[in-house]
Amino acid sequence: MERSQLWRLALLEYTPQGEPLLEGIDWEFLANKLNMTGADIKAATLSAAFLARTQGTRITMRHVLQAARREMAKHGVVIRLGEWEV
Repeated sequence: MERSQLWRLALLEYTPQGEPLLEGIDWEFLANKLNMTGADIKAATLSAAFLARTQGTRITMRHVLQAARREMAKHGVVIRLGEWEV
């Protein structure tokens, strides 16, 4: 399955009530720049959702990238600030 599809499946755009959950997600950036497994993507999106929830906002690229950085660090991949430019 294409990585873009995995991101889209893991990050639902709307709540069951039809309210938007996402803001400014760059699907192509996520698919092309982040070399992550499906399990890593799922874990990162869940973490991003929790980050957004604690801030009372929609899920943004900032949340997703912060969560992805944490997931990749678990595998020993260190991403420095500025390496991911959106």
